[in-house]
Amino acid sequence: MRLRLRPNLTRRLIVLAICSLVLALFGTNALAQEEVVADPVAAVAEALASTQASVDTVWVLLAGFLVFFMQCGFAMLETGLIRKTGAVNALVENFVDAGVTALAFWAVGFAFAFGTSAGGIIGTSNFFLSEAFTITDGVVTYAKFGAYPNLDVLTMFFFQFAFAATASTITTGAMAERTDFVGDLIYSVVMGGFSYPIIVHWVWGGGWLAQMGFHDFAGSTVVHTVGGVTALVGAWLLGPRAIRLGKNGEWKPLPPAHNLGLATIGTMILWFGWYGFNPGSTLGAGNTGLIGLVTLNTTLGAAGAMVTTMLFQYFRSGKWDLVYIMNGSLAGLVAPPSSSARWPVSWWSWPPMPSRSCASTIRSARSPCTARAASGARWPSACSACPA
Repeated sequence: MRLRLRPNLTRRLIVLAICSLVLALFGTNALAQEEVVADPVAAVAEALASTQASVDTVWVLLAGFLVFFMQCGFAMLETGLIRKTGAVNALVENFVDAGVTALAFWAVGFAFAFGTSAGGIIGTSNFFLSEAFTITDGVVTYAKFGAYPNLDVLTMFFFQFAFAATASTITTGAMAERTDFVGDLIYSVVMGGFSYPIIVHWVWGGGWLAQMGFHDFAGSTVVHTVGGVTALVGAWLLGPRAIRLGKNGEWKPLPPAHNLGLATIGTMILWFGWYGFNPGSTLGAGNTGLIGLVTLNTTLGAAGAMVTTMLFQYFRSGKWDLVYIMNGSLAGLVAPPSSSARWPVSWWSWPPMPSRSCASTIRSARSPCTARAASGARWPSACSACPA
């Protein structure tokens, strides 16, 4: 009889021990959670807000990674379109430009762009990201970015740095084969640390243009126009390449590109990166419809401009010109950022745009274009359309 009871007793003791262990490990936490969670609705809301912040942060960082990858596209496009003799110099300039811009933007550029405004002209705080986080009793607290509490300052810094690097790299192509490497280093510091961030402050940092109602959703003006104007000034100061002028001052054709395959891959990378440039400027993944609208406008802009340029050049020269096709698509990508979140999708529903210059819109903050935007009209002010 004793032998028959031992196995049963042993099994009971083992089950009792396992149950005691499970209770010791999980029972206390469950009771503690029941005591802490007095308001389940508030707890769920807090959990959802934390999840949304995490999703928004990942979205903005991924978009920033795509924008930074555009550096590769710029390098390949520029290198492929110039002569072989200048290929290495173009690659070095594009590669080093990213690093120099990163240091300049970290040191002073981000502060000038988004620091405390001094008269709406320039930012005056957060140099070297000194206000991006605080350490109290060994606990690190990361500062949030202004009007976007779901994003940390450090996250926003990387996203904006990628934009700054893009603006800086735009200029190298216009001055390819004509600039010294040291001159490019100096230009990159000035562009990434001073000239570009100040314009950013005027529009995105609460500066005087923003106060007048100026709108630029993703950078047609702030990034591409600033980079383009800088490139134009640089090209004008350098003058034409010697091979472009004949003995009598007549213009000669551009030298043939040495690697169109490299240039084509670079263009495709830029198109791909633009899906971080424009949709990422929503600065959050909560409004999925807006992200879809911006993505569609970006795609239609590139496709429409590419086909238009292809046909125009064909009727003009009788040739299907790859170089013009690529540059046409890039022009179509540069145009939509300022208003890609505001224009209607269907082209047949667009109202006629007023013939009004950017300067006249800036002169009067109460212009008819601004009044339409304020009243909810679904087309941008003339000022935001100027880069297009």
